[in-house]
Amino acid sequence: MEEDVKKTNIFKKGAVPLMLVAVMLVVAFSVQGANNRDAFRTDGSVFDLVATENFDLDELFYHDLPVILTFGAAWCNPCQELKAALERVNEDIRGRAIMKYLDVEEFYDLVSEFPIHVVPTIFFYNGDGSPFSPENDFPIVFQNYSLRSTGEHALTAHEGYLSAETILLILESMGIDL
Repeated sequence: MEEDVKKTNIFKKGAVPLMLVAVMLVVAFSVQGANNRDAFRTDGSVFDLVATENFDLDELFYHDLPVILTFGAAWCNPCQELKAALERVNEDIRGRAIMKYLDVEEFYDLVSEFPIHVVPTIFFYNGDGSPFSPENDFPIVFQNYSLRSTGEHALTAHEGYLSAETILLILESMGIDL
């Protein structure tokens, strides 16, 4: 009986330090996880303009940043001019918005999920993943797409070339400090 009491006392005395160690480990791993998310947020690959074969559309919206998706083609001269403008803008706003250029021939499966009638076509999303809604007097023409079932605004697009200055104007309207 006395031995059982000693074991209980040892357990009671050891439990508090063990609990403290456990709490410190949980906090340490939580902080490390947050640091990893922050490192992931600034990782170059998500901010590289040209989409690669491991492109994940859902991953882009994880970062809570405005997203611009541009669909173009290698054989399209306006697409190549737009791609050059996007490269300049992407250098300026890197880390504050996500811009991706996707070749329609490489990302054929993804293209079929969007209403793309011409190239280049650009889609704009707010940081929360919702479609960008420009003000009524915005100087650029956008195509707004709604869901048939609910009428809810689903996509905002622009067809054709945009200059770097115009892209910056749109990003500013989306809340990016320039």
